Amino acid sequence: MMHRVTSTLSIMLLSIVSMMQVAVAEPSVKARAWLLMDIDSGQVLAEHNADEQRAIGSLTKLMLALETLEKFGRNEPVTSTEVEARPVKTTGSRIHLAASGHISISELLDAIIIASANDAAILLAEHLAGSEAAMTGLMNARAQQLGLSNTRFTNVTGLDQPGHHSSARDLARLASRLIADHPGELTRFSQKIFSYRGLEFHNRNALLWQMADITGMKTGQTRHAAHCLAASAERDGMRLVAVVLGADNAQHQADAARELLEYGFTGFETRRLYQANHGITNVPVWMGERDKVAAGVSSDIVLTLARGRHHETRANLEFDHAVYAPVRRGQPLGTLKISLGDRQLVEAPLVALAPIDEGGLFSRLMDSIRIRFQ
Repeated sequence: MMHRVTSTLSIMLLSIVSMMQVAVAEPSVKARAWLLMDIDSGQVLAEHNADEQRAIGSLTKLMLALETLEKFGRNEPVTSTEVEARPVKTTGSRIHLAASGHISISELLDAIIIASANDAAILLAEHLAGSEAAMTGLMNARAQQLGLSNTRFTNVTGLDQPGHHSSARDLARLASRLIADHPGELTRFSQKIFSYRGLEFHNRNALLWQMADITGMKTGQTRHAAHCLAASAERDGMRLVAVVLGADNAQHQADAARELLEYGFTGFETRRLYQANHGITNVPVWMGERDKVAAGVSSDIVLTLARGRHHETRANLEFDHAVYAPVRRGQPLGTLKISLGDRQLVEAPLVALAPIDEGGLFSRLMDSIRIRFQ
């Protein structure tokens, strides 16, 4: 027997907010391409030419950093294993590696992120993968795994080469993955100075000196890429990443990212509406040892909306079939749909949060009688 049950729930607000909607003008950004994304919801708040393939300069090193951190273990401090230091022939930013001695993996990663050092990037790539070409192959494979369809690397430094490109959307997703998967390493991206052999190298991300909310990430600049910046920031628990590609100069690059971030923080708010593996409702179960099972979502439901709009959202729980034991944990039971007016924002499966075995002979007999008279 099949039946349909639909219940409407008002979403519980996580905090009290003004019922007035804040009107914020979209930023006027001086760059060829850009995108603003909320890290926790993955929602894009503003964009322009976000899928255009462009040279990206040293933003390439975000992928090298991700590969390095994943090589040495997720959510663990990067190893202090030492690498034999040696001069590396390359152009662009360098820390002028020593001709002898050692440098740690952690120091190489700092040099790549803070000083944007091309010699450190090549030495690290050779240590991890055997050669720069091999590491480039790993970076391309990882980009494919992450669904970064507009991204292709031909080197680990970001120096201009034909076929080396990415997009604002891909880079925002890459930066978000770095932050989400390696939160303990985020402070590395906000360090202002890197020191090596008595020399100091300053982070070129000017926003680290201009905005208290900035948490990283990386700058890039070549002739073809112009000035590029991926900047992450957090304010009142809301985490954003802004990617700016092809700005005319460093000032425009910083101004563009700042305007995007302020636009996001001022005009939007992000809330976790439902927590993973926490019961939302109870679903009747036939022929089971228990007559109901808790249902919820398997991952957090996080939503970013214009300020003052969360109270207008509604959630529908839809169940198309009666549920019979046995029920396995994680078994799909229905669908959660969240809408704002006539626009659906989220659709996620409702799953069983606990297993239920078949009931005894008597309870199954009683349920079969009840079903007959439904």
